[in-house]
Amino acid sequence: MGDNTSLAYQQIHIGDKFLWKGQDRGRDYEQIFADQDLRGKYVLDIGSNLGYFSLRSAYEGAAQVVGIDISEVLVRKAREFAKNLDMCNVHFFSADIIKDFPCGVRGMKFDYVLCLNVLHHLRDISCVKRVLRVLQSFISGSGEMWFSVVIPKDKRLWSKKSIPKKRLAIAPKFFKHYWPNFYCSVMPSLSRKSRRLIQIQVT
Repeated sequence: MGDNTSLAYQQIHIGDKFLWKGQDRGRDYEQIFADQDLRGKYVLDIGSNLGYFSLRSAYEGAAQVVGIDISEVLVRKAREFAKNLDMCNVHFFSADIIKDFPCGVRGMKFDYVLCLNVLHHLRDISCVKRVLRVLQSFISGSGEMWFSVVIPKDKRLWSKKSIPKKRLAIAPKFFKHYWPNFYCSVMPSLSRKSRRLIQIQVT
């Protein structure tokens, strides 16, 4: 994903402030956090891009929000938005999650871990499994993980040939197979027809 695409990927409209023109991700946000009280909660946003999900979580009362993206350009913009909004409860880091996580994040526990539109950009399924193991270590005892993934056109758990650019497609049942003891629900993404939102809840 190039910078031009990335910079148009999220609209930043928080409260009464319209900071950036892009794709409106509000419907997916509302699917994930419908009827949830975020006050006092900890949120981890993997692939945070311009920070919409992070910034809105912080605006709605989360105690601490961490956004991580591989792009330093996007992280700088997200930090600018946080400063413009006078937010001290959200922090953005640039990191390649395949290699490592920022020092300040290691050992933390989160009530919500978001990994939206990230996994299909990884090189192969072994990278996906590595990331999932790490994300599981971040989730609190009663927390939730949310993924937005491209689904395969066939019945396989995953595929690298079913969509353009050889990106990974991952079936919802892959997560159920990977985490058989966790509650897993699946719903269509309201913002992207080719996507599915996968909720993994620690029980």
